[in-house]
Amino acid sequence: MSAAEELVQQGNAAFVAEDLDEALEKFSAALQLEASPVIPAHLGRAAVCLKLGRYEEALVDAEQVLEVEPTHAKAFLRAGTACCHLKQLEKAVQHLKRALELNPKDGTTRKWLEKAEEAQRAEASSKPSRTEAATTAAVQPMTEVAPPAAPKFRREWYQTATHV
Repeated sequence: MSAAEELVQQGNAAFVAEDLDEALEKFSAALQLEASPVIPAHLGRAAVCLKLGRYEEALVDAEQVLEVEPTHAKAFLRAGTACCHLKQLEKAVQHLKRALELNPKDGTTRKWLEKAEEAQRAEASSKPSRTEAATTAAVQPMTEVAPPAAPKFRREWYQTATHV
């Protein structure tokens, strides 16, 4: 077993033990070596980044796997999950649909796809289209503008009982 493969295995063990910082360090160290097992190291690091909330980095790692192996279902799942968290819903749905095509029995992918599509529908329904906004604005009556208030003068000093 090469040093890079050993680092990947150590990273996997740290990930399972929930030692995410250690796992991230091991996967990153494995990627620094020349004979690096690129796919498992990037996938492992993407999983760690997802757990740590570092979604941009997770997306980069998943996309690097897809450059090497464009039919890797787990890489599409990780990329889709990262996109969901980044609110890139259209891209998330594309990645997750592709992952489901490659691995139709994966329940996790199916759940993430449902979440992404639901979020996409919610986003679409919350934003009125331009024509709806224009129609709504055209139908609403104009509110009357109140006339400016009369200026307030103090008249009590020159019309008093003693001074007329």
